[in-house]
Amino acid sequence: MNLRLRQDAPVWVLVSAVGVAVITALGFRWISAVAAPAEFGKASLLYGGMLLVSACSAGVGAQGIMRLTLDAATSEDRADVWSSTVAVVLAVTLVVWLALIMVSGLLDRTWRLPRSEAVVLGLAFAAEGLKSIGAGQLTGLSLFRDAALAQLVDVVGRPLAVVGLSHLGWSPVASVLGGYALGASVAAMAFVLLVHRHLGRGRVRRRWLVAQSRYGWPLMGNGVFGWLANSGDRYVVAAAVGLRGAGIYVAAVNLGARPAMMLGGMIETYLRPRLYRAAAASDQAALASVRRRWLRDVIGVLAVSFTLLWAVEPWLLRALLAPAFREGARVLVLVGFIAYSVLAIGYLPQRINYALGRTVQVALVEIIGTLAMLAGVFIGGRLAGLTGVAFGLLLACSVRAGLAAVFARRGLRLWARTSADNRA
Repeated sequence: MNLRLRQDAPVWVLVSAVGVAVITALGFRWISAVAAPAEFGKASLLYGGMLLVSACSAGVGAQGIMRLTLDAATSEDRADVWSSTVAVVLAVTLVVWLALIMVSGLLDRTWRLPRSEAVVLGLAFAAEGLKSIGAGQLTGLSLFRDAALAQLVDVVGRPLAVVGLSHLGWSPVASVLGGYALGASVAAMAFVLLVHRHLGRGRVRRRWLVAQSRYGWPLMGNGVFGWLANSGDRYVVAAAVGLRGAGIYVAAVNLGARPAMMLGGMIETYLRPRLYRAAAASDQAALASVRRRWLRDVIGVLAVSFTLLWAVEPWLLRALLAPAFREGARVLVLVGFIAYSVLAIGYLPQRINYALGRTVQVALVEIIGTLAMLAGVFIGGRLAGLTGVAFGLLLACSVRAGLAAVFARRGLRLWARTSADNRA
């Protein structure tokens, strides 16, 4: 088989990252024609709340399955790990689903969310959970090709389902929630079928249930902070500038943030193993070389990309956003790209902290950076609307990257002295 098309070929990581980013951006043009900014903002907040619970359950399970797969001695054990994790996710889903139905009356009064839409959120929770552990299982087995294909099914299916439900007479909020749930459900089925093809049928084993619990329980806090970093900002923006502003923010900032994060993430994925190897070998020259290359590559790629974004931004907004979403979007796209470029550059010092084993400092960067982001977008939104939100985000990303750099610099000095003492 062609090495470039093998399951574990790095090209599939690129296909997944670029494909998801491009198709998501193109598909949103259809979604934004169905739901106005305030309606999309409401749907985003409801779906994001569901993702918080998913991050603390299935997200933790996905992290566990990637590690526990390596502990499984046989293919039968790996199948049992998978089946046990699926059982946990489905059990939690049943509890969440029943809870949503029971509180749907309260949600209806507060959010005007009928019981039928609460049921849709339950379906989305099950689908997102299976997607999460499916991606973890395929990635843990280095089956990058199958993982990429299943991810692409999700991003293609969502806008098609949203438009289809709107044509059937569903309300805009229900169309977005239902479309996202259906797209995630199709992708979840794809993940389950692909995993089953590789592992076969497994059984639920107490051994793996206990192992998942022990491994995953301490990570629930990480799930909360990960959710806050990825989705919590939209709630703070809604509190600062309203649902309409939150809808525009979610749509527009992703057009700037997603490309910057994708480019920085690809460079990180490629150079991180070299950085870790140099640190493990106490090779100061090699580590310095990787640092220089990483910094040069990421700044160069992001600078060229921002120039292109600046040139095509007017056309991009017209092509990808409905007219109602364009007010205030330009500053969010451009400043959002700069903000997340700073964050992408900050991947380097944060990975240095990881490589040097400075995990306390890593956690401080995550916590302080997340709190700075929430404070920045709220205060900026209160002071200057969506423009203030954009610059508050830039300030927060600068704080996060700067703090990581300070910790990394101190760590490198200590590491250099320790390495010198060891050689002496």
